[in-house]
Amino acid sequence: MRRLIVFSILLAFTITACRKKEGENVVQGSSQIAYSNYGKLAVGNYWIYQRFRIDNLGVSSPLNIYDSCYISKDTIINGKTYFEMYRPDTYGSFYSYLRDSSSCILNSFGKIVFSPTDFSTIFSSGYVTATEADTMAKGIFKMNNKDSLINTPAGAFLTTNFQGVYYMYPAWNHYYTIRSTNTCYSENIGIVVETLKPLFDRGFSEERRLIRYHVN
Repeated sequence: MRRLIVFSILLAFTITACRKKEGENVVQGSSQIAYSNYGKLAVGNYWIYQRFRIDNLGVSSPLNIYDSCYISKDTIINGKTYFEMYRPDTYGSFYSYLRDSSSCILNSFGKIVFSPTDFSTIFSSGYVTATEADTMAKGIFKMNNKDSLINTPAGAFLTTNFQGVYYMYPAWNHYYTIRSTNTCYSENIGIVVETLKPLFDRGFSEERRLIRYHVN
């Protein structure tokens, strides 16, 4: 088994506007629109998760690893207010900058990373490489699994999934021909289940599942 030396994901993003659909509600007697809130992006909000390992047969086993994810501050990027979220990842600590926009969640590049209404658009696609000359997989990212019930240690939640699907190249499909990552949001809660970045030379994946949280 060759050792993974360099891991990079080259994503070609598609810009899509969050259109007014079922994610919006007009407040009676007012022109104000109340949008669904899936991100719960506010300073002080936090989520505690337990990690689970899933083998190539789909069997999951709990790990004695707990991740604390939280929003530490807000900041201005290109004239917009973003929230800094700390989220440990497979490769170490990771900060992301996110904002809500008409029920969608956008990253600091202004790209959509969650939509509760658009299940047809491929929001990003690209290739995963081990080296410049060695492509591991092609990945596409879109919404999936609308209003699916998921059980976690914190309880059962109705969720919608921002899913990545990776089509493995022949030299790297020892364990899988297709791998997927899931980021499952529940309205007014945030992320309840999240796949960590996959290690493509391993016969397993890891995900974190919500055990407790605090949101304003």
